[in-house]
Amino acid sequence: MKMAMRLFMRMLKMGYEPDNYIYNTLIHGFANLGLFSKGWVLHDKMVNSGLKPNTVTYQIMLNNYCRDQKVDCALMLLDDMLQHNIAPNVHCYTVLLSALCKEQRLEEVYSLYHKMLGSGVVPDHVLFFTLVKNHAEGDELYFALTVLQAIAKKSCNIDISTLSSSVNPKSTGDAMVEIEYLHQQTL
Repeated sequence: MKMAMRLFMRMLKMGYEPDNYIYNTLIHGFANLGLFSKGWVLHDKMVNSGLKPNTVTYQIMLNNYCRDQKVDCALMLLDDMLQHNIAPNVHCYTVLLSALCKEQRLEEVYSLYHKMLGSGVVPDHVLFFTLVKNHAEGDELYFALTVLQAIAKKSCNIDISTLSSSVNPKSTGDAMVEIEYLHQQTL
């Protein structure tokens, strides 16, 4: 990162204006090294230079907050993102939903999931797997089945190994029958 920052500073001295891609790359680099505060400094520098953070900028920051188990900070960042008319993508929602699941904040999972759907973001197989996996492990099998029904409706390609690895083997026989039926609908 030292070399990258030297190059960045040299660019500034030569009169070149970095774009979002350069800022995002540097923010991501610092975040991966656990130097998230330096990433925020670059974020502020980017904003002060007149550039607006984009979805990728926010996604990097959301990832890091969630990785550091600062889910409330990530949710505030999502609100900030929406206030600035920056549309979160499915990856942003996946990271947040996964973090909420890990903290067993199920009401917030349901709320955010429906908020995502209401905003027109289409879930992908990674999001579905995340939700099913996290809910099939607990006592929330009903929500996992609801997600599987959504998979069937969206014709999202998901294979039986994904489904079977997601569901707790202690699940009731009725749940397993439902999963088999839903799998047949996705084929």
